[in-house]
Amino acid sequence: MSAAEPDLAALQAQLARALVDPAALAALTARPPAWLAGDPARVRGIAFAARSLVAKRRAEALPLLGAVAAALGPPLRARFEAFAATHAPAAGQPRSDALRLLATLVTDPTLPAWLRALARWQAGLVAAARPGPFLRLEHFAWRVDRQRGADPPDPGVLIAAWWRWSRRGRLHHVRLMPPRRRLPPSDLDPLNLPRGTRP
Repeated sequence: MSAAEPDLAALQAQLARALVDPAALAALTARPPAWLAGDPARVRGIAFAARSLVAKRRAEALPLLGAVAAALGPPLRARFEAFAATHAPAAGQPRSDALRLLATLVTDPTLPAWLRALARWQAGLVAAARPGPFLRLEHFAWRVDRQRGADPPDPGVLIAAWWRWSRRGRLHHVRLMPPRRRLPPSDLDPLNLPRGTRP
């Protein structure tokens, strides 16, 4: 192959990376290489193909989000688009996309605490479905296991555990709801608090 001829394998690798890696796609469209220079239609075609792959990722990952998808509603689509713009596909899709997106929701301070807790609950369900040994224990201040729709779940302590001892073993799941301690009315009355105690 002469110096003037392009390296076909390198071109294929560059194109394949641009289709799945947002950073590589941005670099390719901002500064098209010689084999794309002067062909804006082909650049647009590559960008369209990349968006189609993102749409495919979204269609496969969002059904795994369960109650989180119901709670967030249509804005979840935009959240996935923003997520896909900075997260290339990883092994184990679509479960990998679902878990990584849920991780961003768990740590998002703009979301209410109950929704972040719901994302933790859903992440436990998604992670537990993977084959192989697994152990996870979570504590919640809301009954996220009963979440339906966009309204906040009922408050209440919930302890959830998932475990599987072997790759082909059965998945076990336990939910514990400790009873809430009820204080007598006198303990709730600010007039009966000890001196110097602030309600």
